[in-house]
Amino acid sequence: MKRHFYKLFLLIIVISLVFTTCDLNLKLPSAILIWNIVTPFDPYEIKDTRYFWAQDLTNYGLYYQLEAILLAQNNFCNVWVEMDAEYYKDENEAETKAKAIADEYIIMYNKMLDPQTGFDAVFSEGYNTLQAADFMGDQDGKLCILLLDIKDGLEGTKTYVAGYYSWVNHFKDPYMTVNRSNESDMIYVSKRYELTENTYRVVAHELQHLMNFVTSVRNRNFSLMDLWIDEGLAGAAEWVYSGTHSLSRVEWYNDDESGLIKQGNNFFVWNNSRYSYSVKSVLDDYATAYLFFQWLRLQKGNGVYKDIINSPYSDYQAITTLFPGKTMGDLLEEWYIANYNNSYIGVGGIHEFNLKRHYILNPEGMPAYLYNGEGVFSFSKEPLEDIPENSGNIRYTNLTNALLALNGNTSRTVSAEIGEVTGDNPLAGSMGMRSASVSSEINSGPRAISAGELTQGLIR
Repeated sequence: MKRHFYKLFLLIIVISLVFTTCDLNLKLPSAILIWNIVTPFDPYEIKDTRYFWAQDLTNYGLYYQLEAILLAQNNFCNVWVEMDAEYYKDENEAETKAKAIADEYIIMYNKMLDPQTGFDAVFSEGYNTLQAADFMGDQDGKLCILLLDIKDGLEGTKTYVAGYYSWVNHFKDPYMTVNRSNESDMIYVSKRYELTENTYRVVAHELQHLMNFVTSVRNRNFSLMDLWIDEGLAGAAEWVYSGTHSLSRVEWYNDDESGLIKQGNNFFVWNNSRYSYSVKSVLDDYATAYLFFQWLRLQKGNGVYKDIINSPYSDYQAITTLFPGKTMGDLLEEWYIANYNNSYIGVGGIHEFNLKRHYILNPEGMPAYLYNGEGVFSFSKEPLEDIPENSGNIRYTNLTNALLALNGNTSRTVSAEIGEVTGDNPLAGSMGMRSASVSSEINSGPRAISAGELTQGLIR
């Protein structure tokens, strides 16, 4: 195998992980970064093999090594495939899939860096975000894409870890203690399922995570974006790349299979700890985050994602600064109303989806317990005239035959407040959807979640 392990740069970094709030947001303190290119990179060639570090998500993210073979490359990426017997038994098929991903990545590269709709950061040195990621990696000018059998323990379920990105790989392995680095700008993609459009969406999703990390290093002094923003942008990246919507997310929202969306569960407090952990509650987060970030685009235009990723803020202020005079509570209220009305036009418009109305079922009139950013609709058999007065962070909106109760608390301290509900049950047909919809075809296949859900947020 032609490969010389030259030292491409010297990286001195002191890292500590501080987990804050239930969304497991990571904060990396300031670090001293020194790059020193010692020798030109000696590139890999097709059919070269090498070992990679990966993580066993069934065992607290414990690192293990696997052998992979390079089956496709171009000027933008190298695509490696894990050499296990089950997947690699047909080398020609594996090579065909790897080449298809490599070819598609060229298209994706340009879309992700599009100055109008993409996620490129603004760096004074004049290089783009993916060039910066490479400079913080192996400096070969290419993204490393590793197709592997991700050990997620979710076989036989409707959910799987479709891919992940780990910022650890940007740092030199000798400076790692528990974590192990491949010293490369790279993403991991599951090869459990056949190559489909969803595979390309996964690549775009993880690519945004990589770009977001690099931007956090350069523009936010190592302060990583809150997980709900990073995941919302990653879902948006799938749309930027493909131009089509993630119908599986829309389907999940409408079906409310967890039964928790109607109780208020959404993306703002990611993986809300009031619920015992379940994949279903996490899928609520992905579905609602996808819808919220599409709503943002409808309000501010296609360039909103670039505005967010380039924000100096890593929390909700990256959103609210784009809406002068409005709080995050205001935006959440408008978004909830948009979901309820399936609006076509105006502020609150979310006209690209056919969404089901969700009412909290509480016939005894018991209050709703709402955590930060959560809202619930309760049905009213008669048009509402009087509604409760706002109390604490809880605000109310009269929607004639429904009452919206919303917790507008945006602090990092997660706590529930009591919201009043009507106590009425919805009438037959009141939870339906409008007749016209662009979401007529539903993807009922396996649904992807982040590896971070299984590793306490260390990887995304």
